[in-house]
Amino acid sequence: LCFENSVSVPHLRAVLDSDDAACFCLDTGHWHAFAPGSDIALRYAPRIRAVHLQDNDGAHDLHLIPLDGCVPFDALAAALRGVPVLTMEAAGRVDKPLPGEDGAELSRRLAGLPGAKAGLLRAQGDRVLAYERMDFSAYLNRLHEAGTALAQRIGGDADV
Repeated sequence: LCFENSVSVPHLRAVLDSDDAACFCLDTGHWHAFAPGSDIALRYAPRIRAVHLQDNDGAHDLHLIPLDGCVPFDALAAALRGVPVLTMEAAGRVDKPLPGEDGAELSRRLAGLPGAKAGLLRAQGDRVLAYERMDFSAYLNRLHEAGTALAQRIGGDADV
């Protein structure tokens, strides 16, 4: 049984500290958006059994294809090395409403991301739209390429 990090690092710490047999599923997007200064990945690295690879803008849980956002995957490499399973979602198009988000600020933040520079994501008011002009086959190819690139950066024998 693996517990995934979410918004609350203290809750995950409480679970993992109270049960030595509990495993950890690291969600890279949650870590980056909700607890980027946390040592949670390195602290519990020996107990990571699975990783949910996703990317974002550093503020929202966007579920972008890894390497299309700004998650610092190189900073997580040591924690991820040796993890047997790296998972990604085959979600396709992202249409994420962010109520209350300032559209101009969102546009500015997204503009610097690799996915936006490649023409794959943009802000429309308070929404993030990603992969909207990409057919599913192209999406899956990009997803596979990102997973392969990350596995090589991390090193080890993980299945993607």
